[in-house]
Amino acid sequence: MNKWFLIVFLFLPTYLFAQEQAMGNLTIFSEDGDRFFVYLDGKKQNDVAQSTLRIRELSQLSYLVKIEFENNRYTAISKPNVFISDGDDNMMEVSYKISRRSGLPKLKFYSMNTIKKDFIPPVNNALNTQTENNSEETAKGNLSIFSEGSDNFFLYLNGVQQNTVAQSKIRIEGLSDLFYQVKLVFADNKIKAITKTNVSVSDGDDNMMDATYKVSRHVNTAKLRFYAMNNVSKKFIPSPGMNVYQYNPGGQPNMVAAGSAVPKTTTATISVIEKPGPVKKDSVINKPVVVKPGDRKDVVAKKDTPVKKSDKTDKKNLAVQPKPAQKTVNQPIPAVSKEVTENNAEPAEWVCQNEWPMWKADYATAKKNISEAKDDKLKMAAAKALATANCLSCEQVIEITSLLSLEESKLTFAKFAYNHTIDIKNYGKVARVLASNKSKEELNRFMKNK
Repeated sequence: MNKWFLIVFLFLPTYLFAQEQAMGNLTIFSEDGDRFFVYLDGKKQNDVAQSTLRIRELSQLSYLVKIEFENNRYTAISKPNVFISDGDDNMMEVSYKISRRSGLPKLKFYSMNTIKKDFIPPVNNALNTQTENNSEETAKGNLSIFSEGSDNFFLYLNGVQQNTVAQSKIRIEGLSDLFYQVKLVFADNKIKAITKTNVSVSDGDDNMMDATYKVSRHVNTAKLRFYAMNNVSKKFIPSPGMNVYQYNPGGQPNMVAAGSAVPKTTTATISVIEKPGPVKKDSVINKPVVVKPGDRKDVVAKKDTPVKKSDKTDKKNLAVQPKPAQKTVNQPIPAVSKEVTENNAEPAEWVCQNEWPMWKADYATAKKNISEAKDDKLKMAAAKALATANCLSCEQVIEITSLLSLEESKLTFAKFAYNHTIDIKNYGKVARVLASNKSKEELNRFMKNK
């Protein structure tokens, strides 16, 4: 009896550890809706090709991932060391996306989050991919686009026109997708239209944000550039001349009141005529399939639902949009008003105007290294090296600056990081981390003189 008790006593901790061992999850999705098979360390995970696949309860820190496409015209992807864990070996909720934008298919890191019970996998909603856990309570983001030259334009999100009168400042509220395909068609037909895929309305952790992009133009060539990203606030006040709409993915968005910032409107009847595109028998939409490693025989494929594909708006417009039937809607048309150009001065040496902030998982590791440095001199060296090699958000600059002890060091880094910050518009916030009014005034003078 004592012998059996001893055996149970020795193996019980191992058993309990195995039961409590954290597991990670991996989601892979195709931004173009391509269906694929996934292999982890050589083991096939799904018997039916899917465009979004989530694999749960993974125990290894990293895997060798191979992806084979249902369409054999696409080259298979093989990627070693796809991490399911962060820098501290904590198992995470990780997402990767498949992109074909630059030629050969590539598997790119998309997001890394702590594991949550109600996690909803990221999908390309432009392709009408849905999740079983989707709900009306999903957080909403907002997108503002303005032209620094006051050029009036029409905005299309995922192929749906947002404004019926060309305007130079437009804000769309109530967005649920992590990113959108954006197309701008200018009232002045001499200016070439802009088409930009994957315009993010979310941060690196898939949190919906208040995102702002600006249109800059040189002669007749215009570009859409990232400008700022902030947390969504109910107290947001639109700038003068900004036209605010509530997003409606099935048709024309609704104009919403925003105080004196929104111009008066006149009512007119607009006939919206949309022709459905050709129907392809093999055109289907797949719900994401959730599987566990080793259980692929139990995977039951979701029934495919045929969907109509719309005509492409141009060569770069690859987002598939279901088109509503012909209809007539009453839509308020904003009266044309004189646009006010925002004060958006940028430094001549700005190196991050077309870049994106570093991933938060990488930033967290770098921040930890800075905080563990012995003195301000070492912290400053690490902080400058981080800013030089990456693009930071203003909030990240504030956090790094607060790790420095001396006021002189804080001011020095705040000046240094200015050219390496993605959202210059928000840089005034950095002054709040400085203790003395003298330092704050010096930083403000520095920014004005750049």
